[in-house]
Amino acid sequence: MTSHSKVIIADYTNPLHTNDLILLLNYYALDPMGDNQPLAEMVKQNLVGELAKIPKAFSLLCYVNNKAAGLINCF
Repeated sequence: MTSHSKVIIADYTNPLHTNDLILLLNYYALDPMGDNQPLAEMVKQNLVGELAKIPKAFSLLCYVNNKAAGLINCF
């Protein structure tokens, strides 16, 4: 079985992109490198809006077989 992957620039106004960004960041937070704690609800609700306010900030989302698989936030 072959996999299909793509990398896109996240649109902070696109609900799918914002949900996937929060989902992936939450997975990181739950890892030992992220302190084994889920993101606080306030963070989940405000993070993407705050990212959008930062000049020249952008996020890349990677999808494998149409499922969010990775991200990078760039500043």
